[in-house]
Amino acid sequence: MVSVKTLVQALRGKPLLSRRSRRWASLTLLTSSLLIVGATAVTSYWLVHKIILDSVKANALLTVEKAGDDIDQWLATRVAEVETLANQVAIRSMHLEAVIPFLSLEADRLPEYDFLLYAYPDGSHYRTDKGFIQDRKLASTSYFKQAIAGQIRISGLMTTNANAPQQVSIAAPIWSASPLRRTISKERAEIRAENLYAFGLPSDPYQKPKPVGTLVGIIPVKHIADEVADIPKVSG
Repeated sequence: MVSVKTLVQALRGKPLLSRRSRRWASLTLLTSSLLIVGATAVTSYWLVHKIILDSVKANALLTVEKAGDDIDQWLATRVAEVETLANQVAIRSMHLEAVIPFLSLEADRLPEYDFLLYAYPDGSHYRTDKGFIQDRKLASTSYFKQAIAGQIRISGLMTTNANAPQQVSIAAPIWSASPLRRTISKERAEIRAENLYAFGLPSDPYQKPKPVGTLVGIIPVKHIADEVADIPKVSG
């Protein structure tokens, strides 16, 4: 299984294969090849060595590229999940009587997350693992600030305390109404106005909604490491 240390290096933008590792691999290949070729001509050895080394390098690059693509796709799926949850009627209601049972059931359905978090603009929040928390320190975090400003945000590696496992947070804004992200006809605008009115919202179809809260999904780094470990190696 991929170690968390290796994963941390990858998340920080460091290559999985360091220069030192490549030099060590080259030295190992050189030693092994010398034992195999024996009395073979030096020219033939270097030709074979170059072919083997190029193959190893190409295979390693393909493996790293595939791992990167698969992780990107995995994270994109998680982002879509959090954004979809943030747009549910129960979440937009801002009433904990509706939010709590909905998020609790969703946390049971989505094993990728350690817990789900519903936050008000002042930073007070509800966690599916601990209940409602009055502590407003959450409001000072960068991912919360960006989400409450209307942006979806994936945090860097973080931890709640020295003994807690590292985590990644995906935060999405909770909009007062579904944002209008395309051009609509006059007829469609009338339908949108009726739909907004049905939910007790301002019926102006062109009124820009505002973020009224933040929904956060907390993913342990170990889950991402397990995802990397499951990526098939590219055969040489």
